[in-house]
Amino acid sequence: MVRFWSRKRFGFTLIELLVVIAIIAILIALLLPAVQQAREAARRTQCRNNLKQLGLALHNYHDNFKTFPYREGGDRDGVIHGNYFEVASGLTHLLPYIDQAPLFNQIMQQAAATPGLRPWDNNPIFRVDLPAFLCPSDVLSSNNTGRNNYRFCQGPWGRRHRVADDALQWGGENQIRGMFGVSSKVNISDVLDGASNTIAMSERCQGLGDRREEVVGGVGYFAGMNDGYVDGLAAQTVANWNQLEQDCRSTVVNGVYTMPKTGELPGDRWSDGGNFYVGFSTLMPPNSPSCMQEYWDRAHMVMSATSRHTGIVHVLMADGAVKPASNNIDKNLFRALGTRAGGETASEF
Repeated sequence: MVRFWSRKRFGFTLIELLVVIAIIAILIALLLPAVQQAREAARRTQCRNNLKQLGLALHNYHDNFKTFPYREGGDRDGVIHGNYFEVASGLTHLLPYIDQAPLFNQIMQQAAATPGLRPWDNNPIFRVDLPAFLCPSDVLSSNNTGRNNYRFCQGPWGRRHRVADDALQWGGENQIRGMFGVSSKVNISDVLDGASNTIAMSERCQGLGDRREEVVGGVGYFAGMNDGYVDGLAAQTVANWNQLEQDCRSTVVNGVYTMPKTGELPGDRWSDGGNFYVGFSTLMPPNSPSCMQEYWDRAHMVMSATSRHTGIVHVLMADGAVKPASNNIDKNLFRALGTRAGGETASEF
């Protein structure tokens, strides 16, 4: 009797293996974008919550002092102290209202005891990275500390200042149309356009040391923005704003700054009240170029609201609401939202 032996085949053929690999690759390709979108949605939610908490802090501060904090300044007695109080940022004064009272007390104690203390000193109290000031969607640079993504609105345009004794001439309360300036004293009754129609704060990318030419994170030079040029903008008319926008946009060619600012990065120091660090302008829609006159971080400049969220930045309104502002928002509407008493009619966005 003849027996025929059969062999059972185990494993896959090469073709079957390739088919399985191809199917897995397709599934991964379909899944990864969904995972990334979910992660970005979570980051956007956290960013929006950060601004919401800052809005609550602003109103708690207002309840205590009957005014909002300065963008820059700090003592409210009108005296030049020659120390940190002259240049303290509004974020510093919000620290007690975001569960950072010990850090605030430490800063105030050192500022009172150390004449000449400045936020650009290599002092650990100014180098703390606080999650409340950081948007998780931003690409953090490795070479800056005391980082910040959230800024105070000074309206369509804000001048520079030099020291506290000429603050009113160079960016003080008589020059700003937004809610925050140098030594500004704005309370909720000054927001005549309505708290729901006025931007208080927004996002701004920190900037990357190795990618200074990028529009959303960098700043371009416009050397023509000198004192005479700025004096010509004093009327703050639509025509002047349009000219300033045109000149600022001219610093960008083929999507990058041709002459980006070197040195300090825009997100370096939350404790510094300078416009370069904690101020922004509504001259142009979100994610537009930013420009400045010269290397000095207290030169004349326009700092636009920018973010790494796709197509939008989050803005905090004066009533505490947080809204997404699109890159495509009408520029005249965005300018109107930046003023506190411009009398414009602001539509929904």
